[in-house]
Amino acid sequence: MFSLSYIGLKVKSSKYLLSTFTFSILCYLIYLFLYQNTYIDTWTYGIAGSDMLKYYKAAESWYLYNKPPNFSFSGVFSNDVGYYIYIFLLKDLLFYPDLGYFNVLLLKVLNFLIIYIAVLKIYFSTNKNIYIYTLLITNLSFYFVSARILRDSLIFYLMTNIYSYALSNNRKSSLYYSINTFFLFLFRNYTLLITIPLFLYKEKKTNVLHIFYLIFFVVVAIISIFNVTIFQNILNLETDQLLFSSLQFLLSPDIIDSFIRLIDSFNISTFTYFGLSLWLTYVFIFTFVGLLKRQKSEFYFLNLFSVLSIAILYGLAYEGANEPRHKLMMLIPLVFLANEGRILLKNREKFFDILLITFIVILLFTLSIL
Repeated sequence: MFSLSYIGLKVKSSKYLLSTFTFSILCYLIYLFLYQNTYIDTWTYGIAGSDMLKYYKAAESWYLYNKPPNFSFSGVFSNDVGYYIYIFLLKDLLFYPDLGYFNVLLLKVLNFLIIYIAVLKIYFSTNKNIYIYTLLITNLSFYFVSARILRDSLIFYLMTNIYSYALSNNRKSSLYYSINTFFLFLFRNYTLLITIPLFLYKEKKTNVLHIFYLIFFVVVAIISIFNVTIFQNILNLETDQLLFSSLQFLLSPDIIDSFIRLIDSFNISTFTYFGLSLWLTYVFIFTFVGLLKRQKSEFYFLNLFSVLSIAILYGLAYEGANEPRHKLMMLIPLVFLANEGRILLKNREKFFDILLITFIVILLFTLSIL
């Protein structure tokens, strides 16, 4: 109720915000109904996936026996602290009072409201940019992660906070930035690849920012070219395939493969992947158009670095896995890049833009077939 009241206060002054929120929450409830019906007969309360069920059981055990979950703690860099915090939150949200299935549904609705509040933060921190706001709320990754009992909604919320404070000139924004960065690090440590460059940008340390970019990509080049065996042993990945895996993560799910799967078997999963592929195709077209602009800001390069570094990270660690929740990590920098491309096309600066769009569409289709 608090989340709904907060959203209501934020959107009431804009007919567009009010109508899009109403429409998106209705769409989510339909999505949640279909999602629950898909898994309700095979998983407890429709909590699909062993990891999510593990979190639920850990929270339940903590509630029943007043004893924290017995995880093997291997240090801060393993995100164990973040898991404890998340399970503690689950315990309070799911079992006080213990209403069983109803609480699971309420938690999932709360997930969506948290993500929507996060999108509003980006909207207001970008001087009420309708285009960026609309791009974000039409991404099906939000619906997908909201229907699951995972940390992703909180991670995305913290990330939007960090972006909004990085763009703010408020006197206390640096303090709030540091607090949110700390908690985000606990939940997912590799977000430092985004938060460190953002901090350097906020503090106007442009020279250090360029050095950070350079060091990162030199390390990636060494891993790729010299096929460093340490990563093969730890991550079981042939590092000479790193760039291909990164590109696979960046462009997947592709529109052709997702459409074939949707036609072959229509369900909530194939629908989600196809919807995400449509969104990504559109955004990447405008992102590539934005590369034409000759004079680029530090903020542009920061977002470009964030997208590429996250793609490389998932290419290294997950061999290009394309689960929709992984896309949350790069959605904010992606929409900023797409917004640059939209400005170019809106101003109709070059006829070559149209040729480039055609080329990119053909390239995406070709990659999906290959």
